[in-house]
Amino acid sequence: MKRNKVISIILVFILIFAGVNIKDAYGQEINDNVVYLVGSMEKDQIFLESEDIEKSRPVASMSKIMTYYIVKDSIKNGAYSLDTNVIIGEEVFPYTAPGNSRMDLVVGESISVEDLLSGLMVVSGNDAAVALAINDSGTEEAFVEKMNQKAKDLGLENTYFVNSHGLEREDGSSNSMSAHDLYKLAVNVCKDYPEVLEYSKIDVLVQDDRNFVGQATSVEFQQIAGYQGLKTGYTDAAGRCFTGVFDLSKYDSSKDFSIVTVVMNCDSGEERFQSTKELVNFTNNNFNRKEILSTNEYIDIINDNSMIEDEIKIYPAEDLSLILREGDSPKLELEYDLPNGSLVKGEDYGDVIVSLNGETIGVVDLTVNKDFEKANILSRIGILFSNLFSYMFLMLFG
Repeated sequence: MKRNKVISIILVFILIFAGVNIKDAYGQEINDNVVYLVGSMEKDQIFLESEDIEKSRPVASMSKIMTYYIVKDSIKNGAYSLDTNVIIGEEVFPYTAPGNSRMDLVVGESISVEDLLSGLMVVSGNDAAVALAINDSGTEEAFVEKMNQKAKDLGLENTYFVNSHGLEREDGSSNSMSAHDLYKLAVNVCKDYPEVLEYSKIDVLVQDDRNFVGQATSVEFQQIAGYQGLKTGYTDAAGRCFTGVFDLSKYDSSKDFSIVTVVMNCDSGEERFQSTKELVNFTNNNFNRKEILSTNEYIDIINDNSMIEDEIKIYPAEDLSLILREGDSPKLELEYDLPNGSLVKGEDYGDVIVSLNGETIGVVDLTVNKDFEKANILSRIGILFSNLFSYMFLMLFG
């Protein structure tokens, strides 16, 4: 069927929000050494960012988010289960020494994958990371290949892993990611395995059967309202860093959304905490959910004299709401793909593209909410006489 491509543009005033310094926007400041961003949990939509969020840099123990992801993928695919017992091998021993973040694994002991994941995510055990990697892939090197492949699959363009835990190797190389890649990794792992956030509820990890007690590495972030979880990191090269998830409904029930914060290269734990807190406060004070499209409201009218009903109202096929800064007004661009024949309720007749500051933030199909029939010869004659009669009536009696 021959189709005509018609483009109609609705222009809306746009408030430009790009390159805003947090001090100008909120009255507070994050130090220049800190690389940071905050964005939506729902899609790749960044609300505020520093420079260099695409630059790859050491990520330390935040690498363990990917280690967790790979293990959970393997469990999902049936390779093993949370109840699978792992015998701790000699390869783990170097990571049990003092100075390591560890869960005090002992060579030869048997421990479940579930307990190892708790040690990985709660106390950031480097020994747990290596044990999980070897159980999954036979060697840590093979596991790292899976980590890098997963990064490619997720579109993490500035990410490279050399081990499962995040420590620097003897040659000085280390796992590296950009702040933007960390953000995307957090969004994806929470979407696929939301139970990852359950670890944040554990202040102290207690494993009585092996006489282990360990303090959670991210417990300080519970002081920030809405904290849901994820992962800290630290090495000399990486500085203090943190990727976190926060539920803003804890501040205001109308804010029914969560955000992801990333801070890297902080000089101290206090700077890491305060920088994260500023990002949460900034977003809470400046962003709300806004209804952009509703299936109950038409967004365009097309007049087509070839139809029996010549006024065709165009509707979005689904509702769309977005998290926007106060004053932001998205641009809507309607791209039609209309047939020469009749229109059928619910069919796809193009797209409405929603953008802000030149970035596409939503795409929804266009449709009609009832059938529109193409007029044939007889119906056109009927329409002609009906219009003529109406005109004559108005001339005589109007």
